[in-house]
Amino acid sequence: MGIRMEHLFIIFFLFFFMPHLLLRGPPRSGKTTLLQSLLPFFPSSSSGFFTSELLSNGIRTGFRAFCLSSQLTCLLATKDRSYTGPFHVGSYRVHISDFDFFLQKCFSSSFPPLIVFDEIGKMECFSSFFCSLVKNAFLSSNVLATIPISSIPFVTDLLSSFSEVFTVFFFFPSTRAQTRDLLLDWLQTNFSS
Repeated sequence: MGIRMEHLFIIFFLFFFMPHLLLRGPPRSGKTTLLQSLLPFFPSSSSGFFTSELLSNGIRTGFRAFCLSSQLTCLLATKDRSYTGPFHVGSYRVHISDFDFFLQKCFSSSFPPLIVFDEIGKMECFSSFFCSLVKNAFLSSNVLATIPISSIPFVTDLLSSFSEVFTVFFFFPSTRAQTRDLLLDWLQTNFSS
């Protein structure tokens, strides 16, 4: 029993004509690595950020954010107990003021055709500036973002508020090649000259 032609058309329409794609998967499944592998195919005027783990002797000690359109970076979270900010996720202390400053510099101009958020996660959502930025991006640009499997109130609200204009892909390491091909097709369909 195969997929009927009208279902293929609906899948094609939903995928290629939705302005926003969200990649949802468990922690450490490779969502960031997958998006980074597509960097050469992003429009040159893209903006946004990626996060990466900070490792010490192979043990994760924090997270850093990297701006897509500049060399700007910031420390997003750390296990450093000397930092006494009010926001925590597990044993990580979230550096919201540093993250807000980073976002203001990374998104200092008008929204480009593509904005990348890696990730719209619990740490990032402690920032009201970030949440406002994400909502405005959904209204102004195409968005390619990663979101966690776990439920986060802001992400839940975002999914219900913008449900008619995005597609969510559930990502697992076993589907990496197929998901990469679909994302590449979306990028080439929407942003190739």
